[in-house]
Amino acid sequence: MKFKIPFLITLGIIILVTGVCTIIGCSKSNDSNSIPPVTNSGKGKVNDSGLPPDPGKAGEVTLAGIDSDNDGVRDDVQRYIALTYPKSEKTRDALFQYAKVREASLIDAKNKEKSIQHFEGILHSMECIAYIEVVSGGGHKNVEKKLDSVILNTNKRNNAYFDYLEIVGSPVIPATPYDKWASTCKFNVDPASSSNLN
Repeated sequence: MKFKIPFLITLGIIILVTGVCTIIGCSKSNDSNSIPPVTNSGKGKVNDSGLPPDPGKAGEVTLAGIDSDNDGVRDDVQRYIALTYPKSEKTRDALFQYAKVREASLIDAKNKEKSIQHFEGILHSMECIAYIEVVSGGGHKNVEKKLDSVILNTNKRNNAYFDYLEIVGSPVIPATPYDKWASTCKFNVDPASSSNLN
């Protein structure tokens, strides 16, 4: 099987940057589904006003968890993203996009058609993360791998992840050319129009 060099380079960079290749459906994060702004209130303390409350152990009871603001991302995951990357709006937006699809892939893990759609969404979300963190100089490393450890925080969720991998198989999804990775972000990536990347 022959692959073109640009495809192999793109695929290699995605695997290197992301570590795991799973896909989820995306939505714009600069609309009503966006993570509220998080500010550093001084002395290293992060202001979490506007975020949903920490669900604690109650958020681990079901596969779907608790999403009190109905934005498609569990409250504990939303809080992790916002509080871990308070200075980087674009990193938060890219991870929110990724988390939304990753979580959907767990819920739909027994549905092959939806799983393949999520696979494509995860791939493009990972390309978006690579654009923000590598191409644009965000500089955070292994962000989606760290986020996966938060998303897959129970046995039930890990089992759903393995079910998803099994049902999705090895679909052929074309990678986005390196110079078009910005187009995979479902939010405004123009550096002049939003906050800094780091």
